[in-house]
Amino acid sequence: MRPSFRRNRGRRAVIAAALLAVLAGVFAGCSSEGDTLTVYSGRTQSLVHPLLESFAEDTGVLIEVRYGSSAGMAALIQEEGDNTPADVVFFQ
Repeated sequence: MRPSFRRNRGRRAVIAAALLAVLAGVFAGCSSEGDTLTVYSGRTQSLVHPLLESFAEDTGVLIEVRYGSSAGMAALIQEEGDNTPADVVFFQ
């Protein structure tokens, strides 16, 4: 295994742990089953989807996610203003 791959794998593990901690914290205040968590992701689907899927399986929370560039998602949130459905934003 190349050293750069090991570094990326460690970085991905840290990102995964941080995302799951954020999701758990955001959703801690919600009490009823069937709640939906809306995530706007500026990260790639191949990185984020497995994490969100695991979180959904562990908690029973339905997750809706929108993927795009970080700049695109930031512009969308700015356009939506106070009416944004985003509960969590996850950018680079």
